[in-house]
Amino acid sequence: MSAANLGKKVFAVKKKTALILGAGAVLSLTAVALQKKRAKPAPLRLANPFVEHDSLESAALTAGFPLTVPEAPEGYGERLIQVMGESMIQVIFRSGEDRLIIRKATGDGDISGDYNEYDESWTVTVGGAAVKLRGSGGMVSVATWERDGFAYAVDLDRPMAEDALTALIRQIS
Repeated sequence: MSAANLGKKVFAVKKKTALILGAGAVLSLTAVALQKKRAKPAPLRLANPFVEHDSLESAALTAGFPLTVPEAPEGYGERLIQVMGESMIQVIFRSGEDRLIIRKATGDGDISGDYNEYDESWTVTVGGAAVKLRGSGGMVSVATWERDGFAYAVDLDRPMAEDALTALIRQIS
């Protein structure tokens, strides 16, 4: 083989090697770019709009209106009082993992925060207010009503019988 042919072959091998290495680099960079594209963004963390209070009196001063609730509904112990701005007071009663939430807000409408679909929905009158109940199997999971310019809601993790819930609602103002 002549020196010229040998030079051409060496050049061809170097050229193929350079192309292979270049293609590998492009594939690596593409894979990195795709991986970055697929990476999930950091979760958006919203600020909690509720501020805790030690008493209903303190919550009323912040909200500008009072909320009256029973000391602790039967079967519930721990109580957490919170205010959202000057528009809502909520009291959360806990029993293990179960919560019973009572809310009062200025205005009207459903303030329960419960957007679940229920098998049953009916209305009863309690203390002169039309109370909309939602639940399943005759048990109530959510109650909402309006009275004197305020919206009210009771949201239950553990459904309650209608008569027990209406007795509870009579104690809320």
